[in-house]
Amino acid sequence: MPAPVQFLKRSPEGVTLSMRLPWPLCFALVFICFCGCIKAGPDYQSGSGAAAAPGSYVNQESLSLEKSEKASHPDSWWTGFNNPELDALVEEALANNPDIRAAAARVLEYRAVLAQARAGLFPSLSLSGEGSWSEGTSTTSTPVLTSQGISYVTRQRDVHSTSLDLTAAASYELDLWGRIARSNEAARADLLAVEENARTVAQTIAAETVSAYLEIENLRRLIAVTQQSIEDFKRNLSFIRRRYEGGIASVLDLRQARRLLAQAESLLPPLRTDMKARAAALAVLAGKYPNLEFTREIPEDYYKALPPVPPGIPSDLLLRRPDLRQAEAGLQAASARIGVARAARFPSISLTGALGTSSPDLEDLFSPENRFWNLAAGLLAPIYDAGELKAAEEAARARFAQQEAAYAKTVLNAFAEVESALAAQTEQREYRELLLKLVEESAATRETAQSRYEQGLSTYLDVLDAQQALYSAQQTLVNSELAIYLNRVTLYRALGGGWPASEKNPKGSESKQE
Repeated sequence: MPAPVQFLKRSPEGVTLSMRLPWPLCFALVFICFCGCIKAGPDYQSGSGAAAAPGSYVNQESLSLEKSEKASHPDSWWTGFNNPELDALVEEALANNPDIRAAAARVLEYRAVLAQARAGLFPSLSLSGEGSWSEGTSTTSTPVLTSQGISYVTRQRDVHSTSLDLTAAASYELDLWGRIARSNEAARADLLAVEENARTVAQTIAAETVSAYLEIENLRRLIAVTQQSIEDFKRNLSFIRRRYEGGIASVLDLRQARRLLAQAESLLPPLRTDMKARAAALAVLAGKYPNLEFTREIPEDYYKALPPVPPGIPSDLLLRRPDLRQAEAGLQAASARIGVARAARFPSISLTGALGTSSPDLEDLFSPENRFWNLAAGLLAPIYDAGELKAAEEAARARFAQQEAAYAKTVLNAFAEVESALAAQTEQREYRELLLKLVEESAATRETAQSRYEQGLSTYLDVLDAQQALYSAQQTLVNSELAIYLNRVTLYRALGGGWPASEKNPKGSESKQE
């Protein structure tokens, strides 16, 4: 039989102390230390399941790619619209929006959940105490010999009893297979996912606020165009009425002029209703009562050429967009939970101990003879469960596969959003240029038709057609400029809240493109 292992240690006084440990205990200690380094289940590999990204975007402009090489990432991307009123609204929304506050509270919740999971890595200590006090009366009968024989004398006395117990207990589970460590890893990934979700919510609220504000300004511009058309139709009606009273124009011309004026006036109430509804929705986004007032005057040269977009390389998108980081954190949590399910199939060892004292008298509570202690180790090993634990592990692996597929789809959708927005901006700019020519030609056509009608060379129907074509072209131009701005907001969101801003002056470059 092998001899026990002997450990030598030299004390500060120079005396050599020795301690002998039996071989089974040494083997158990080595086994526990070895198993403590094991983590059941797979280790997560970053980017698992994501589609391979190309070196550049398909619809990326060459000028933008050059500028993206020297860049820094702006946080307040909405300031690029150069609108102080819009900037103030976005800041209010980020500070007061209920959805953002709820997302922040959810982060606090998952931080507490992580703290709970982390507590399993440490022993738990508890202290319990119990005291009792009882009081009663004790009756005794004592026989007494008298002249008349034996009689009994009854005596009563008060009885008091006390009992005091104080116990400290400790318990600890040895994380032999990394179950607790994997649970902690999953909780950290859950927290990361919730934090990224909070960033996504903030980004979404900012984008929705900007979009709502731009749509309101677009409605104000459409109202201004409609009001201008009403003024023009009123002048035409006065002109036709004078000609009708002079016997030059027909009653049909007069009624057509009245019809066009009534038609233009009927467009105003729906536009105002829509603008008030959108203003109420914008106030809710800003966390305010729906009573917003807009003080900014709409300038005649409302549309400003936007700077070119340097979106960078597609692989950077995986690190820039919070929703992609959230999806990957969920994938990491699912991977860790495979280890939790795997470790549950192996034995677990728990250690417990207690130290206490018990005494009927308070002054003797801490006396050595009243102390007690105990140590215990428990082993729990699954032997037969009809395949329950194995099925749980397989279910965890299946959930990871689902999460992996969902992550891959999220990445592909993110790439598609960027490509669509990049492609749309080129087409929208070209569309606006064509509309500018259309508005110019429509205005010239109206002037020509009006002049020919006054000279008696054409009918008033030609004037009406020219006027309607002009105002329709103006409204379409206003809507196209809104589409360009909204696409820029979409591109901001698709690129993760902005893009690298060039160090060069982008205005000249954009003016050439616009």
